[in-house]
Amino acid sequence: MHPRFYSLPGYDDDRRSSTYDDPHSSSLPERLTHLVLVDGRLVDLWHEPVEDTRWSHHAERFDRERRPAPPPEPPHHEQVLTWLAAVCGGRTALDALDAEPLTGIVALPVADDATARDHLAEAAALLDRAAATYFDPETAVALRRALAAFWEADPHVRLKSAARVAGGVCWAVGRANGLLGPHGRVTQGDLSRHLGLGSSGISSPGQTVRRSLEVYAGHAPRPWPWPWPGSFDVELRGRPDLLLASTRRRLVTLRDQARAMIPETVLP
Repeated sequence: MHPRFYSLPGYDDDRRSSTYDDPHSSSLPERLTHLVLVDGRLVDLWHEPVEDTRWSHHAERFDRERRPAPPPEPPHHEQVLTWLAAVCGGRTALDALDAEPLTGIVALPVADDATARDHLAEAAALLDRAAATYFDPETAVALRRALAAFWEADPHVRLKSAARVAGGVCWAVGRANGLLGPHGRVTQGDLSRHLGLGSSGISSPGQTVRRSLEVYAGHAPRPWPWPWPGSFDVELRGRPDLLLASTRRRLVTLRDQARAMIPETVLP
């Protein structure tokens, strides 16, 4: 590549011009400047890219020095409380969080027509049987709550069968409470077969149900991974009403541990 030439006042060369290109301009892509002096007098000057030259490491160092310092991370306890608030649906929900078991009778929503009513009733019956077979009465309440909330959030229900609705609800609630998998109470495959879904699985309808159920808090719809050593992720955000007492107990423990670390000078 032929070097680019620039004129300077008093530059001893026939290529003088009336303009002067500032070699230190930040918009100049050719960051490497060559100066040629004869008897101490400047007779030539040109710029070229610094990449792939023996001086490139200087440019990299200067770039690093110019980068602004990253903002300091908030105290660890504040990171934990922010994460918990996003998981629970806000600071108010986090303050109200308790570890009492879910109880009560969950009424199903009113469906628009007979076909929808049958679809909803069949999904509820499948959930009740799954809870009786693999889970417990508290999980049955969580499943029914999730079904009612999903139906109201998505009245046109994109899932085509009652079995897929039930499978999606089981997946969303089960994943949020650590009920599924080799270390849970039932594997996804066994639960899928129990619901009559065979090899089609429950994770795909589960994603649909989870997207409809999640409530986002603050500016981050999906909080970063859990920040407390030994803690866990909660995949159903903003819905503590669908978390079992055992799950909420762990969140309450994290909340209380984090609050215990707040300096006394900033406590209300």
